[in-house]
Amino acid sequence: MVEVKVRGNPKEMFRDEVRALAKASTLAVRRTAFASSRAIANEARKALRTGRRGAGQPLDKTLRVKSDPARGYSLAPTSRVYSKAVYRKGRSAEIDLLAVFEEGAIVRARHGQGWLAIATENAPGRSVRGGVRRGQPSEAAEGLRKHFAILPAAGNRAVIIDRRTKQVLWVLVRQVRIRKRLNIAAIHEKQGRELDQRFLKLLDAEDRRLEAKYR
Repeated sequence: MVEVKVRGNPKEMFRDEVRALAKASTLAVRRTAFASSRAIANEARKALRTGRRGAGQPLDKTLRVKSDPARGYSLAPTSRVYSKAVYRKGRSAEIDLLAVFEEGAIVRARHGQGWLAIATENAPGRSVRGGVRRGQPSEAAEGLRKHFAILPAAGNRAVIIDRRTKQVLWVLVRQVRIRKRLNIAAIHEKQGRELDQRFLKLLDAEDRRLEAKYR
């Protein structure tokens, strides 16, 4: 007859195993999300480098990771990589700029009428967090607006100039086509393939810890 003895409290051991699985799962998902965020930031820096002064905060600096749970561990964790920079479509709809640069888009003036104003380096700006933002014509001081003049330009465009300096402040266009410049899906796919390895490595570390505890 063989007698088998279990060392430790079985219920406590089961709880430890569940906690180990939750910890390994949660850390693997979080680390994969942060790895994706870093990879997207690197691609954004290369693909969206404009070299313009006054362009505001670069897109790669606006990336964030939101995890659920934010603290602690779960057997079903989730993490999302997103940008706090958004394109406002209408009064309520907001589109993550990451999606705009991944899928491409055509941006038109509101209701399909009027003009879109693209600021030049001569446009008045104001300091904002992360840099200087070039404002829209409607945001310019009243004392400056009285010196504006709108002139026709080639390609169904127009320009707003400062009549005193003759400098072009804004280029007016009917629409802007934003081409696809990021391949975020490929980054997530690559990091997803590495998720299993991260999980197994973390779970192995937890198993060794538990083995030492109940040895």
